[in-house]
Amino acid sequence: MAWSRPSLKVAATAPAPYFTEELQRRGASTRTIAVLGPMPFRLYKLIGETTQEIFSLDAEYTRLRLTKSAEEIERIRIGARLTDLGV
Repeated sequence: MAWSRPSLKVAATAPAPYFTEELQRRGASTRTIAVLGPMPFRLYKLIGETTQEIFSLDAEYTRLRLTKSAEEIERIRIGARLTDLGV
């Protein structure tokens, strides 16, 4: 039993054959692969050749980061108050 899979973040810095082998092993040729953040064109093209479709999560991720819960807003207020006290 495998408890965890090797990170494709690490695989992305490895030689291209390792990266494409790992994507194929995970069944990427019949799946949509989601990516996040800046990516060199060579890597984007490599993923495109190995997968059925590429989907960028950039907009969704940014939207989630901009949406704050009541707890996060309270923590920001506390931080601002502490900053004001330090000035």
